[in-house]
Amino acid sequence: METDPALLATPPGIPADGRVLLDAVLLKRLRKGRALSQEALASLCFGRQLCVSIASIKRAEAGKHVLYRTARHLATVFDIDPEQLRCSTAPGAVAPPPTGPLAGLEPALGADHGAARYVIEVHAELAASPDERDTSTLVLRVSQFGGRVSICQDGRLIAVFGLPQAYLSDAERAMRCALELARHPALEGSASVAVQLARWADATEPAAERIRLPLSVKAGEPSIWVAHALALQLRNTFVFAPAPPRAAQYQRFVAMAAGAAGAAGPMIGRYAEMRQFKGVIETLHEFQSGHIIYVRGQAGIGKSRLLQEFADVGRQAGSACHHCAVQDLALHGASATLSQLARTLLGAAGGSAAIDTVIGATVQRLQLAAPTALFLSLLTDASMRSDDMALLAAMSVASRENGMLHALQDLIVGSSISAPLLITVEDIHWGDSALCAALGALITGTRDAPVVWVLSARSECDMLETSLRPYLDELPLSVFELAPLCEREAAVLANQFAAVDQEHQRHCVVLARGNPLFLTQLLTNPGHGLPDSLMHLIQIRMDALNAEHRQALRMAAVIGPRFTLSMLRAALRQSAYLPESAGRHCLVRRCGADSYTFVHDLLRRCIYDAIEPAQRRRLHGTVADLYRDSDSALHAHHLWCANDASAFEVALGALRDNLAARRFGAALDLSARWLPTQATSFALARLHADALHGTGQIADARRAYEQALRLACSAEERIDATVGLARVLNILEMLDEAQHVLEAVLPDALALKSDIALAQLLHLKGNIYFPRGNYVACRHYQEQSVYHARAGKHVETEICALSGMGDSYYAQGDMHHARALYGQCLDIASQQRLLQYDAPNRSALASTLHYLGQSAAADSGAREAAALAKQLGNRRAEIFARMTSGWILLGCGNTDAAQEEVATALDVSRSMGAARFEPFLMESMARISWAQGDSALARRQIQWAADQITPLQLQGFLGAWLLGTLALFSDRPAVRKKALRQGETMLAGDCLAHNSYRFRVAAAEVALLDGDLRAAQRHAGHLSTMNTTGACAWLNHHAALIETYTRWLLTPGDQVRTQLQQLRERALDFGFSHTMPRLHNVLAPL
Repeated sequence: METDPALLATPPGIPADGRVLLDAVLLKRLRKGRALSQEALASLCFGRQLCVSIASIKRAEAGKHVLYRTARHLATVFDIDPEQLRCSTAPGAVAPPPTGPLAGLEPALGADHGAARYVIEVHAELAASPDERDTSTLVLRVSQFGGRVSICQDGRLIAVFGLPQAYLSDAERAMRCALELARHPALEGSASVAVQLARWADATEPAAERIRLPLSVKAGEPSIWVAHALALQLRNTFVFAPAPPRAAQYQRFVAMAAGAAGAAGPMIGRYAEMRQFKGVIETLHEFQSGHIIYVRGQAGIGKSRLLQEFADVGRQAGSACHHCAVQDLALHGASATLSQLARTLLGAAGGSAAIDTVIGATVQRLQLAAPTALFLSLLTDASMRSDDMALLAAMSVASRENGMLHALQDLIVGSSISAPLLITVEDIHWGDSALCAALGALITGTRDAPVVWVLSARSECDMLETSLRPYLDELPLSVFELAPLCEREAAVLANQFAAVDQEHQRHCVVLARGNPLFLTQLLTNPGHGLPDSLMHLIQIRMDALNAEHRQALRMAAVIGPRFTLSMLRAALRQSAYLPESAGRHCLVRRCGADSYTFVHDLLRRCIYDAIEPAQRRRLHGTVADLYRDSDSALHAHHLWCANDASAFEVALGALRDNLAARRFGAALDLSARWLPTQATSFALARLHADALHGTGQIADARRAYEQALRLACSAEERIDATVGLARVLNILEMLDEAQHVLEAVLPDALALKSDIALAQLLHLKGNIYFPRGNYVACRHYQEQSVYHARAGKHVETEICALSGMGDSYYAQGDMHHARALYGQCLDIASQQRLLQYDAPNRSALASTLHYLGQSAAADSGAREAAALAKQLGNRRAEIFARMTSGWILLGCGNTDAAQEEVATALDVSRSMGAARFEPFLMESMARISWAQGDSALARRQIQWAADQITPLQLQGFLGAWLLGTLALFSDRPAVRKKALRQGETMLAGDCLAHNSYRFRVAAAEVALLDGDLRAAQRHAGHLSTMNTTGACAWLNHHAALIETYTRWLLTPGDQVRTQLQQLRERALDFGFSHTMPRLHNVLAPL
């Protein structure tokens, strides 16, 4: 069924936006014909239960748009059709939308363009012309005080206050801005900062021609000068002294006035909230439309300060502002808040003794009903006649309460006729359901009046959803959730405490976590501990709780910043305890199904510090028992806090557990916590070094192992520390140092006849010979290590030594033996569930499989190894696995995937300082850049990698490989020739087989592309000679490809073409399709 479009159209006579223009002449004639003033007409409307304010009547008679509701109410009073009041020259016209940046401010300016306008200017001489960063910082600082920067160049800054609208606070904000600017680094050594009144000329006049710094000041004199007139305005807040004779028109700033330091400074942050509120106030005055604003946030987050700022904005816009605060209802009851509101509306907030006279005058002035005075007197505790008291006594309680509520409602609506109202009700979280019902009735009853209600409450005991929401249906409501100040805003607030050093300011900003109250309390504390004032604030909140909740909070503070309800109940021995039962005084909040946290960590710290030391130790002992079987680290921590002598041994056990489970981060945190008190413990130093090693902090791990070695008191401890030290020295490429420390303790291991120690030391010594290219010696020591590891039944060292043997076979090109040994390592690791040895051996196995032509399995294995290494935190193994995966993917032509693996490996390598891997990875990056068409970048990358050969002593390990790629990508014949010659020289020494494999393939590719067929055949011959078993796919394929393409260049024909096509197909199976990237492009058309 289709909807009739006519049903969706705006009814005739009602504009789409709800605003209309009335016939001002007719309206004035009707009003004057009844001998009514504007005030009397508003009162007449009020008497007939029609809400029309004086401001709305003035707008209508001035020819400005008003709400259709206002037009309808006026027509009712004059007993005419609303359409008769509509402006005949523009029937149905609606107000055009504001245009331009200042369109919404024009009514507020209130002066025509020809009038003189005065502003307050802050002049500052800068130490030098500001750069872009300094300029941005200065502009931000000025804007935070409500000013705007007019000039910031040529060594000077001019900030203007009072545009586009002047406020009473302009002078004070300008002065505070000057104080802030004087502390900025850009003004160090500058001549002066001056604050003065100035005439603001036409905006098109060049600012530089009408701005002159008022004063030059000699070094050592005060830097802030204020014009006399402004100094008189500011004397209650700041202290000034006479200026020297040469600047008699100024006074110099000396200090803040007594008591001014605690006064509210400029508003910091809350920009979005302020902008929204200004929009609400503008709507209130323009359309006489009310609104409800609900401000919610933690204690101390700045709700009261924001409400003060709201009131300032409201007063400046012409609103009548009234404020009341809800007190603790246990003492005062709901009527206290309503009484406070009534008194402020009556203008007797200070508790005037003659309030009965005020009530009478107000009721008469607003023409309120006679019973209103009676109920207002009851509400405000005014004196009453005996017959009035008798009448009230005869009423039921419900009648008296309803009467007071209606009287207060009439007072609000009546007061809003002369000026729109801004009513703030602070801290309604102290209220109860009765107060919420009363506020809800008042808000609903004043919905058509020009009243903005602002309510505030703490988020941890919010009343909106539970008690207020049912009364606010269909009413305009905005909820402001106040978040903590961001770090930048908190720093600006801290900078207002000029006497506090910046380091302490930063410390306080971190502790306060964006809470303005806590931040100011911390900054006003001369010491660096928790201030007594803050402790007192928390004590007040604690005193509001009963003994059960106080004890629960103390126990929770001992447990830690975050705790589970089950843990808290167990510690309290109260299985049914609920934190929420503390109601509005609750200081914790739920952060999970069974988890709680304090609403702010400083609350917890204050509660914790207030616990008597002996009781604190007892509470820690109770918590330690609960962690005994579940968390050894927390068990140790609470034992230490309880001064238990067994705490350190428990902590060492927790450290070993974390390291065994490869939780290196947790182990590092735990060891660092104990180091200050156990600095002479060898066991702690050794475990701390292991944790650093596990987290990839290799340089720090080296220093920690050296410290452990210095603390060693026995041969066993010296061997233990040396094993760890030698491992990190190997990673840092410090091979000579590693050999030295190993040989220093080998005699101790022989004397002890310790097979395990000998197995570890011999394995590490064998590792030293591998990067030096002495693979025979490497395998010799690894074989000895395997023997001792099996004798000592030390499976982990056996795996490492077998892997080392596999490396030595790999280095000599015996891929089959290497594959068998790596497979054996994986089998043992799997049987013994030693996952930490899986990733290194799996990636090594992947490399051998790649050269054997099983690239699909190789790629799968390398990626599995990388994922496992990352999961276990073995960053070195992760680098090697991703590097291997990159080679394999490049060989297959999968450039994008290769780039991801190589880039990740580079990031990890640089983060842990493993420089030896970078040339490997940069060679892959050069091939990726070449494949992506950026040959210039590829040349730079491979040149950088080649330059690292000598510094990192990579001649035997990688040198020829890098030089072959350099020759392949270079566009200069001399560079190619030199690189190939150097590569041949390096191959004459002890080199890893892959060094020769890669160099020969690259060199042959260069020779084929340069037309040097004899050189190409020579390199193919070397590849064939290395293939002693005849089963290495890499050697077979590339030797055949080089020979076949050489024949094609000599005598091209169909038979050779077919052979080349077959080789290309086989290359796809092997994963070798792009190992010769430039030749691949040449062969593609064939």
